[in-house]
Amino acid sequence: MCRWNGVVDADSVQVKIKFNTPLAKSLTLIAMYDYDPLLPGNCIESGDDTVGFGNVIPDKVYHIGSTKGTTTLVIGINANESWELKTVAEGKKFSNGINNILVRRLEWAADANPVAQNWYQYWDTEELAGAGSTDTLLYYDYRLQMKWADPVGDNYWVNTYWKLY
Repeated sequence: MCRWNGVVDADSVQVKIKFNTPLAKSLTLIAMYDYDPLLPGNCIESGDDTVGFGNVIPDKVYHIGSTKGTTTLVIGINANESWELKTVAEGKKFSNGINNILVRRLEWAADANPVAQNWYQYWDTEELAGAGSTDTLLYYDYRLQMKWADPVGDNYWVNTYWKLY
């Protein structure tokens, strides 16, 4: 048995050994859609990094991905080990910088037959949105409902996050 003595002799050569360990799991946003009342499923491909509902009025429910075959988000999971996908809102309120609207007005659901969907309200605590152990594509829909008591007349926003564990 030969042991390395830490000395490079004149008659030795160096051989580098290289390998890559790919991520065991990763998350990719494949597609995102905005609200469009004139299109099937009320969705049109988003032109930026937001999901937009446009102009909304109180006491109406706005769905994106509200018909079979349409969706709000398409998320790709690459995995060779067990994973969980969770979603959370950044804070408890939509804001325009001055006024606030409860973020619970925004709900998400795994894309399915619209009659069979289970809707979950956003909040500032993580909610389990999916789990598995292999590569997959996941489809999610959003809906928003404003109330008459909500302040109007401005643009509101909130960040939501999809986290892979």
